[in-house]
Amino acid sequence: MTLATGTPTDTTDGTDHDLQQKPPTHPDRHNPMSAAPTVVITGAARGIGAAIGGRFASAEHRVIGVDLDIDRLTQTVACWTGDGHRCVEGDAASHRDVAAACDLADGRLSTFVANAGFAKAGDSVDYAPEDWDAMLRVHLTAAMVGAQESAARSFSMKACAFRLN
Repeated sequence: MTLATGTPTDTTDGTDHDLQQKPPTHPDRHNPMSAAPTVVITGAARGIGAAIGGRFASAEHRVIGVDLDIDRLTQTVACWTGDGHRCVEGDAASHRDVAAACDLADGRLSTFVANAGFAKAGDSVDYAPEDWDAMLRVHLTAAMVGAQESAARSFSMKACAFRLN
C-alpha cells in the first residue's frame, strides 16, 4: 500500500532519488477503503436497505448505514464484504443525524439512498393521525433531508446520485 506519491524533482546530480512526497488527497491514509466511493443508506439494518448496502459493499464502495435500530444495523454491517463501513444510529428525517452520516464520508460521498420506510398495517380509515404523520415524515421529509444533506457534502454535485426507494 502506498502512503504517499512521489514525483521526481530536479536534482543537481541528475537522479530522481530526491522525491517530493505528497500526501494522498484523502485524510485516512491507512484505510484502503477510504479512497473508495462512499454511499449513505437510510433504513440499512434490514430488508431492501441491507441488501442495497451489501451490493454496494461487494462493489468495493464504503457504506455508511443509518437506522434507528443500531444493534440490528451493527449485525448487518458486519456481514458486508470489505472494510471501512460505518453505522449511524439515527432518524432518516433528522438533519443532524443525516448530516452526521454524510460527514463520515470524508468528502467521498458519491451516492445517497433514501430507503428508510414506515408502515403500519390496517385500513387507512383507521389510521391514527400520529401514524400518518410518522409515515409522511419518513417517506417525504426524510427524502428531502437526504437530498439536502448529501448534496451539501457530495465531492462533486454532478457526480452525486440520489436514489429514493
